[in-house]
Amino acid sequence: EAQTYLEELSRAPNAPLDVRIETIEGLLRVAELQGGATRSNLGEFEQAKASLLRASELAAALPARADVTTLRVRIAIAQAGIAMDVDQDLARAAAFLAQARALSIEAEPDSDLRAALAVEDAALANWQGRYPDAIAAAQSAVEAGEGATRARQVLALRARDALAEAYYYQNDLARAEAE
Repeated sequence: EAQTYLEELSRAPNAPLDVRIETIEGLLRVAELQGGATRSNLGEFEQAKASLLRASELAAALPARADVTTLRVRIAIAQAGIAMDVDQDLARAAAFLAQARALSIEAEPDSDLRAALAVEDAALANWQGRYPDAIAAAQSAVEAGEGATRARQVLALRARDALAEAYYYQNDLARAEAE
């Protein structure tokens, strides 16, 4: 039902900008529930990819504004997560992360968004066997992600997980265990 409602909203030709932004945010939330890589999901990965594609298309049609650009970064990060963790398509994940990084230059992202991007960069570097790059990205995510909010704590934990994995694969077991 939520998906149908969001689709109807997205097709409304005279919808105000804030309604269109809410529609895109709704599609992103639905995609996370369907098959997001960062939390429990329904395992509906094809539907999640379709929701993210639709969100991306709608966001690309909006005027250039910081909040819209930030939303586009979040969508690209979510697309990268699915490409990496579900499809194991590392080239596609890298392309989505490159898109997110390019957009983030325009958006001047907050520390949560910087940390989320760094965590995905670390995960991709681990998948690609680029462990020094994974360590650097994960350390920057830990620094950006530490804080009082639950979202920041989750980001910091994901960053520490990526950091431990990179140390493990470099046979630095003591540092891996310390993370």
